[in-house]
Amino acid sequence: MSFPELNLKQAWLIPSAVALPNPNGTAPGWLVSRPDGRVVVALPGPPREMRPMWSDQVLPRLRRAGLGAQVATRTYRLAGIGESQVADVLGELLRAANPTVATYARAEAVDVRISAVAAGSRSADALVEAAAAVVLERLGGHVWATGETTWSQALGARLGALGWTLAAVEIGTGGSVHALFGDTSWVRFTESISADAPAAAAYGRAPLGSDDDEPSDDLVRFAQRARELGGAEVGLAVRARPRTGDTAVSIAIVTPGGERRVRRVVFLTGPMGRSRAALAAAAVLLESLDESAP
Repeated sequence: MSFPELNLKQAWLIPSAVALPNPNGTAPGWLVSRPDGRVVVALPGPPREMRPMWSDQVLPRLRRAGLGAQVATRTYRLAGIGESQVADVLGELLRAANPTVATYARAEAVDVRISAVAAGSRSADALVEAAAAVVLERLGGHVWATGETTWSQALGARLGALGWTLAAVEIGTGGSVHALFGDTSWVRFTESISADAPAAAAYGRAPLGSDDDEPSDDLVRFAQRARELGGAEVGLAVRARPRTGDTAVSIAIVTPGGERRVRRVVFLTGPMGRSRAALAAAAVLLESLDESAP
């Protein structure tokens, strides 16, 4: 195979640049030292190439030149509370300059990110730790993970620690629960049922399509049945029903330790409401698993 001519530009190097080796790809990086003392760094985009080049090639050069400052960050992932409520609770923390505390509304969580730069005798880690203590004091009950942890990762870690697996059935959610969990080894069985399907009213006295939004014995039976079909230790059943502008969510969980029934109301209907129903179910499930931990 001939060498693609387009790849030749990866060998370009301006006179003021130093080439940075790339052990995981063909495109080198650039480190440009400007006459005014500033430094420009250009690295390949793929994370598996960029991250080791940054840590192994760039940072040592910056430190030897006395450039850069010690920086620390920490992110808390929150559930069951909106971004505006988080901002109200944090108040004056959001106006501080160092450390900086900021909120971000993500698809699956509200994130609170704390970042700091070393100042005087106080390290960046110490500044972040002090702010984190305040954040946890005010919002600790809503924190379910740190960093970039996903719901699938958080639930998988809890189930793995308990030596358990999960089976789930969802009604009226359009498969949102399965989409959130993903194809993982700890999910043994999933089934998505339309809210108006005959199977949704298969059990007993209170059809799942009725006006009663309380998690009924029927929903518990769905969780038990999913558990049996999947041969799993944990059975989860979730029902979503649109209300006026909101979505009512009924959740039933069956574990070796017993049963739990919970009702939640999430904002919006349609696809957004169904996605938020799945997030509500994940939060209740994670809380139940934490309570089951020895």
